[in-house]
Amino acid sequence: MNGDDVGATINDAEPLTVPSVPWPDPAPLPAGLKPVLTFDPEWLPPAIRPWVEDIVERLQVPADYIATPVLVALGGVIGNRIRIRPQAKTSWTEACNLWALIIGRPGVMKSPSIEEALAPLKMLEYEANTANAKALRDHAISVESCRIRRDAEVARFKAAIKSALKSGVEPDLKVIAEPEAPVARRFIVTDVSYEKLGEILADNPQGVLAHRDEIAGLLKSLAEERNASARGFYLSAWSGTGSYAFDRISRGHVRIESACLSIVGSTQPGKIASFVRHAINGGDGDDGMLQRFSLVCWPDLPPNWKNVDRYPDTEARREVVAIFRSLAEMTPEDAAAVFDDITGVAFLRFTLEGLRLFEGWRSDLEHRLRSMENPALESHLAKFRKAVPALALIHWLASGGSGAVGAISVDAAIKLAKYLESHAVRLYSSARVVDAEAARLILAKVRRGDLTDGFTARDIKQRDWAGLTHSAVVDSALALLAEYDWTAPMTVQTGGRSKTAFTINPKAMAANCQKTEDFLKTRQRGHPQNPQKSFWRFWGFLPWWFSEKLDGLPWQFGVAAARTPPSTDAQTAGCCPDQGPWALGWPADRSAVVHSTMDCRDDMQTSSQSRTAFALKPEGHGSWWLGTFQKTRQRGHPQNPQKPFWRFWGFLPWWFSKNWWSVDRQFGVGHQRQ
Repeated sequence: MNGDDVGATINDAEPLTVPSVPWPDPAPLPAGLKPVLTFDPEWLPPAIRPWVEDIVERLQVPADYIATPVLVALGGVIGNRIRIRPQAKTSWTEACNLWALIIGRPGVMKSPSIEEALAPLKMLEYEANTANAKALRDHAISVESCRIRRDAEVARFKAAIKSALKSGVEPDLKVIAEPEAPVARRFIVTDVSYEKLGEILADNPQGVLAHRDEIAGLLKSLAEERNASARGFYLSAWSGTGSYAFDRISRGHVRIESACLSIVGSTQPGKIASFVRHAINGGDGDDGMLQRFSLVCWPDLPPNWKNVDRYPDTEARREVVAIFRSLAEMTPEDAAAVFDDITGVAFLRFTLEGLRLFEGWRSDLEHRLRSMENPALESHLAKFRKAVPALALIHWLASGGSGAVGAISVDAAIKLAKYLESHAVRLYSSARVVDAEAARLILAKVRRGDLTDGFTARDIKQRDWAGLTHSAVVDSALALLAEYDWTAPMTVQTGGRSKTAFTINPKAMAANCQKTEDFLKTRQRGHPQNPQKSFWRFWGFLPWWFSEKLDGLPWQFGVAAARTPPSTDAQTAGCCPDQGPWALGWPADRSAVVHSTMDCRDDMQTSSQSRTAFALKPEGHGSWWLGTFQKTRQRGHPQNPQKPFWRFWGFLPWWFSKNWWSVDRQFGVGHQRQ
């Protein structure tokens, strides 16, 4: 085929059909997580910092993964034995129990970090279990002794009854009470039913900490209708100050004077996304369960890593264990707490300076809550009314303070609140990011021709495509595409139940076309995600980027093309109506335009419609290059004929940069079908 034949074919090509009603330009889909603040160890009690920094260095993890569980563990040890009253005169009282949610992708060392952070608490649990085992052995001996004495007393009473028949004097039976079973002191639980957890809290009114390595399973279980009672129990135990009662046939009556539960759990971004959607969209799932996890921790991984193989800081760990043990044995009198005359609750208040800081922070919070547009985030930040006073009390007592809570601890708690707010914003915006990733996968299927006008959600779910296997994810992604004008839903009446089909915006094939200014900026800075990568390597693989951004290029043919028959003027051919490949930096004196029409039925497995493409040909290699292209098109990849042709041709610019020195090394032109 020569150039004249190709040009004639182009002139005879039919123009694309334009809809009678113009479609709006599709809006860019959400991309990327919101930025978050980095945890500063200065916000921790002074004696805790060296230990946390030691673990962070040895594990090479974000400090957030260590510090957040440590704060919850400290609050779990204090529990509700000593509480905080944030105002100067009112009876508003908060306990120290907190809920933390650690989020990160698999393999980022979440679980090892939490294990290290909870090690002092688990040591207390081990010591308590040892003491409980000894107490149970002593109790068994006491019970046996009581049984022997009771049997002796019964025998004496029987003999006295016989004598009483003769003397007429009624004998007395001495009642020997059996000793009460010892109460097991508990600090931490892992896998436990809510009924058993209630019994543990009844025996430990100061509170316990529940650790769930994958908390999404617990949240999913609590969301089921049959577990509504368990969900209600967890919601009640968050405050740490309210009573709760079980009335069951099998367990009888169990009353908890103060249900005080701390929680540390970890999960993955994809697994928490559905719970975020429920919280955002309202309905039955929006009951404040997710918002009770005030200590959300979703940090960015440190950019650098180094191998650290050394012994832990034993002295720092020994001091932290001593702090935990001291808090576990602390009495209200040790903390110089004040007792309520009516309820008998032991509490502390802020100093005048601490109260001034807290009131200023709360005033700002209350004003912002009344102007927020995100109800889920608003509910989350409203829970900071409890978290900030609790964090201040934890910081104060763990620092060895007693009496009124000082301004240093209040200031640390306020800084923690600002840090936690940034992570909460990331959490509640993440659902859109996850949905956007699924929406991009659907768009890729549309551009491949796997989905056509009138497709339904069922068409996607039945294919079991990677990333589109969950029904809720597909539905959310389709709703997002419709919201951003990439598709339009329409109701289709059938013989039975009506169905929702989606019409594809024709502009979806040409959206996000980059302008020359953006190209020049990208060319200057190199790879957008990693500026340290050399520019030519990034640009050599630009066809992959074309398939995501420059959707005006047809995926069927790999080199700088336009979707509709363009002008014969080479300077106007290209991905944008007003920009051609020369406008993107290709030297015109080193190229020529070759027109060809190719039928993609065999290679691309799409419709039989012919596609028009424009290939850049290095000067002096015209006939050889075109002939090689035709042969390659027939046999596929030269080293692996089983590979489809489009994959080889989409990455051809990289091959150009190594073999065709007549092609500019720093600019690769092509388009790979996703």
